[in-house]
Amino acid sequence: MKLKIILFLLFISNCYSQNLVQYKFDENSFTINIPEGYEEIDASGQHFVRSIIGDDIVLISKTIEKNPVKIINDSTLIAFYDGVNEGILKSVNGESLDSKIIKIKKTKFLKLKYKALIVEQPKIFDCLIVTLNDFTYSIIFIYSEEENENIKEMKNKIISSLVLK
Repeated sequence: MKLKIILFLLFISNCYSQNLVQYKFDENSFTINIPEGYEEIDASGQHFVRSIIGDDIVLISKTIEKNPVKIINDSTLIAFYDGVNEGILKSVNGESLDSKIIKIKKTKFLKLKYKALIVEQPKIFDCLIVTLNDFTYSIIFIYSEEENENIKEMKNKIISSLVLK
């Protein structure tokens, strides 16, 4: 329920932005280009960076506390990602569309795609989740059921700008 409220609050802003600017969470994680005009919000133990592109949202987050689980090998990583996937779907009452582990720039990410209602509208959540230095980071694209060209192009630009430290 808490996650639904946060997603609702993150969704209702009426900012609009499209030019990309470089953003760095901290010295030991990554830099990424995000739409300018972003907002930073701390809620539910996470630091969120949110940008609005028309009716779509780009949301990047970092847990404020270190992960309780130490990732020491592939099996603990997979177990951690399975727990994240299950927790997200349960908290937003979402429907899983896809879940797999992928590599981006030699680092394993959980790629998660699900559908959930936000403000009574069905939305697609296209997520990349990674653990770096005992913190969890998420890059989430939220858009209508029909992905438009604008969000596709923005996703490609944002993900390709990712520079891991």
